[in-house]
Formats: sequence, C-alpha cells, structure tokens
Amino acid sequence: MTSIQVKFDDNLFSTNLDADEMSGTENVKNRRAFYVKQISTEDPTQFVLVDPLVVTQTGNGTSTKTAYGARLFVNQMTAEVQPSSLISDGYANSYASSIFSVEKQQAFNYKDLRGEFSRDTLEFFKADDAAGNYLLSENTVKGANVGLLESLDKNLGKNNAIFLDTANVSRPECTRFLLGLRNVDTYEQNSSIPEHNRHLFTEAAYLVNMIDSVSANPVYMYKNIDQNSTKYYRLGFVNAKHEGSKLTFDKSGAEYDLSDAALGENGLNYATFAFRYCDAERENFYIETMYDKDTRGWLKTINHVLVVTPEIQEAEVFQAKKSEGAPTANEEITASSVTVVGGNGIVTIKGAAAKKVTVCNVLGQTLASTVLSSDDATIAVPAGIVVVAVEGEAAVKAVVK
Repeated sequence: MTSIQVKFDDNLFSTNLDADEMSGTENVKNRRAFYVKQISTEDPTQFVLVDPLVVTQTGNGTSTKTAYGARLFVNQMTAEVQPSSLISDGYANSYASSIFSVEKQQAFNYKDLRGEFSRDTLEFFKADDAAGNYLLSENTVKGANVGLLESLDKNLGKNNAIFLDTANVSRPECTRFLLGLRNVDTYEQNSSIPEHNRHLFTEAAYLVNMIDSVSANPVYMYKNIDQNSTKYYRLGFVNAKHEGSKLTFDKSGAEYDLSDAALGENGLNYATFAFRYCDAERENFYIETMYDKDTRGWLKTINHVLVVTPEIQEAEVFQAKKSEGAPTANEEITASSVTVVGGNGIVTIKGAAAKKVTVCNVLGQTLASTVLSSDDATIAVPAGIVVVAVEGEAAVKAVVK
C-alpha cells in the first residue's frame, strides 16, 4: 500500500479516536501518513483511506474483533471527513460513504515564477498585504557591510525591484533561483547547460543567508529574545558573479556549485531559493532556502526584518508581482564606514577623506582616480553602472543616472 497525505480537519493529519493505540505510538498525536486501499477488483479507481495506527472496535456488539486502523468517511449530514472503525457495525455497507477516487495530477509543490513574468524583475510582499504596500527591499543597517533584506514601505524609495536569476531549473518539480540587485549581464543567450537557460554571465549583488559571517559580525544574527531562543540569520545582498553553473563571490572567492550533481533533485544552498506552494489555491508560497548546512530554512518576518528560520510553521506567506522598477536602481551602499551614493552624473563618497578612490566602468576602464580631500566628496562620471574602489575597502557598485 502507498502512503499519501490527506487534508483533514484543515490540516495534514488525522484526529485521534477515543481508543487505545498500537504499542509504540502512544505519543503520536498528529499523524500525516494514510494508506490507499483498493476495495474493488471490478473498479480499480475506488479506494478507501486508512490510518493504520489506531486500534478500533465495533460499537454495537455485533463483532468482538479488533481492527488496527481507522478509515475515513464523509459524514452525509455535515460533509465533513471523519474517522470511523474498519469493522462493519452490522448495517449497510461500512464503505458506503467512504469511497474515494484517486487521480494523478501534474501539479508540482514549487512555483516557477519564470512562467508569469517576462523580464524576471519582481516585487515580493506578504500575502496578507494584498496591495503590496510593504515590499522586500534592500536597507542599509548600521554595522553591516552589505545591504540587508527588510520589509519596507514601498514609498520610502528603497531597492525593491528584485532580479530573478535561474540557479537550476532542470527539474520542473523544484525550480531554484538566485535573487539579486544591480545586475549586469555581460551577454545573454540560450544555453546548452540543462540546469541553466539564461544570463550565462551576470554580475549582481545576490541575496545570501549571512550565517557564515555571523562569527565575524554578530549584526547578521537576529535573536528574538521575547519569543524563543532560536538563532535567526539575516539575509544580505553580496556582490558575486554567476557564470553557467557557478556562483562566485567577489570578496571571499567562495563558490557555489549550482549543477544537478551538486544540488540533486531539490537541494539548495545559502544563495539559492525555491518558492513552495502553501495552499490549495496555489497562489501564495513560502520562500525556501537553507538555514544551516544540514537544515532547510524559510524566510520569516520579525518587526519588518527578514530572517531565515528552521521551522516551516514560522514561515511567512508571500506573493510576487511584476515590478516596473529596475534592479539596478540603488540606494546608499555602505562599505564599512565609507558610504558610496550614485546620483545624477556624480558619485558621492562619504567618510573617505585622505583616501585614494578609483572609479571604473564594468569593463574595468578607469573613469576617475583621485585622493579625496574631504569626508563628503563628489566625482563626476558618465551615467551607467560604475565600480567604486576606496583605499582599504571592498569595491562596490553604484548606479549613476
């Protein structure tokens, strides 16, 4: 017999009967597994659903047999699905109101957002905020060296147009993605690599679970002391290059393998995300990633701060819609105590007096190089994506309009 999941009492588990249970199952209160039992050789599509762990007996004395299992039946008065004894109570057919038809459907557990949006630039928001007033956005946080993910008012002018890049889409049952900002595609074409079909060489600030940086900077861990002792990890946008089936981070040189061999059927890592359906309507979804190297994680919101939780029960429910903005729009990008801000024909650098600053385009050509004389300096540069390298700091990208 085959084990499946059945929606029952608005949850995926059966309800205990007022009866003894099989030895070893005394503490099992929320059971998810049911058996599909064929009851007719004439019609192979007719089944009953059986919970095998409950011990039941007839209630009217017509039988003294003990049955290990409880069947599900439809209450004809209330249309509710309820548990009942496997043993006939001596009247009618014990299966009369519990015959189910099982049909195989091509319905996957994960949402493939590529099928809905043409240019892969999206806005993400909580499902209970149907108007999308608060969007997942990049925010500058004191002490952090990268922009961090938060749920912010869309009118604040923050980065909320998120670039959807394919990480591994070879398996339609679990398509996996990268999420980024300030993306620059060196070239874009169809690929012969089965798990990656576009954006073969993309530079962007990609969203990452910051767990590996917590030991060096505790700002990347969020402790919700008022509720529990769980360690929640924040998510940040980190500059990296995506080429084929590799994602390589600029500063650390760390590399993620996005191939089938590395990820398998539904594997993830700290920089990959999947969108798991969470209701029968298949509109809302959880955003799934890795909590740590051994544990799946889901995005959760605490006071507008996005974190990764190891508990799916805590996962936030999201929706997405096409964005009219550009993922290359930028706010203040902070590198340590130095702040770089792109403007109209200029780049403003704050906190870098007496330091050498070099501004290059994405091809590596130098646009400007100078030693700053103040902590609030501006450099005139052409419009476009520029890379600003401040002496002693990690280079950052900025958008000049």
